[in-house]
Amino acid sequence: MTDRTLRLLAPSMHYLGYGDPRSARVWFVGLEEPQALCTPTALMQRRSRSYQVRNGCKGAKTAVYIVISKIITGLHAQSSPAKWREYHDYQLFSAGSAVFQTNLYPLGKRSEIHWPTNYQRWFRMSRNEYYALFRNTACERFAFLRSKRAYYGNPLTICFGKGNWKQFARCFTDVDEEFSDEGAFRCYRRSRIIMTEFFRHTRMPDRSVRELILLISREGWNPFRT
Repeated sequence: MTDRTLRLLAPSMHYLGYGDPRSARVWFVGLEEPQALCTPTALMQRRSRSYQVRNGCKGAKTAVYIVISKIITGLHAQSSPAKWREYHDYQLFSAGSAVFQTNLYPLGKRSEIHWPTNYQRWFRMSRNEYYALFRNTACERFAFLRSKRAYYGNPLTICFGKGNWKQFARCFTDVDEEFSDEGAFRCYRRSRIIMTEFFRHTRMPDRSVRELILLISREGWNPFRT
């Protein structure tokens, strides 16, 4: 790994995500963003800001955002289609919306097996070399995410993507921390972390959203209930 590659990767390694972590009471953690960074300017802009606050996601067709909106409005006991759509369009990831979303891996791309040609050109590394960075026991990215979660009070965290539960656990839980499987979910009670299927309509339908909300309430982890 060359110094140049590490220098170019650094802004993304320390990029957190979307929303305002200072007010977020629930974190959602995915694997990686679905879109690749297209220009070196976009890559380096991450140096000046570690997260982005938005004013809702109106017009976005991302299933992940829809599922997050259903979960949050459900935790507020406002689960009607009109309520989650309004939240999705005008409040999601806004300042004070109490929701933050980050990703385990810092570079966006359309799938795990894909490796954009511009990434190969910029970083001069292969897809396998990139993922090898995160198999290191002293993984910089994982240490960064875990330290930031602790800094912001270790909020309830929902990690989505069953194929990567072990990686989520490496990042956020203690070594040999006990867990229990609750139906389709995995629950780490000491860390207040729940792992789910990926947030796609076929894998996380409304029935699963309701079951997740019930689990959170049963554990006493609903941050919107006193």
